[in-house]
Amino acid sequence: MAKGQEFSADRMCDYFIHLLSNGYNNRRHVLRVSSWVGLIVLGIQRATGVQWRIPRQKQLAFEYAGRMFKARYSHRIKPRGCIEIVEVEPTRGLPDKKKILEIRSLEEAERFYNTAPVLFQDAIKN
Repeated sequence: MAKGQEFSADRMCDYFIHLLSNGYNNRRHVLRVSSWVGLIVLGIQRATGVQWRIPRQKQLAFEYAGRMFKARYSHRIKPRGCIEIVEVEPTRGLPDKKKILEIRSLEEAERFYNTAPVLFQDAIKN
């Protein structure tokens, strides 16, 4: 079983908050996303159920309608990074296929939570 596969949404949030608070305690640009984690995890759960796992320490992989996605922090999006939701190839290493969304603020995390089922439906249509 992959790490995190049977975690509840609460446990999944605990895992990522612990990772952020213990691994990035001097990096405010990374820590600022900790307030978004619950909304993002619950949005994923609302859209996909609980078919998720942690393939790498800092990523959350999940399945929707037979397609694979992952959520991850990206330092590349300036000025202070964001959480990316990307569709991935279901092969070893989960290489990126296409970016679905960037979440850059608490308000955008809330919008994701409220619209996640429609967002994923639209993503698989395209």
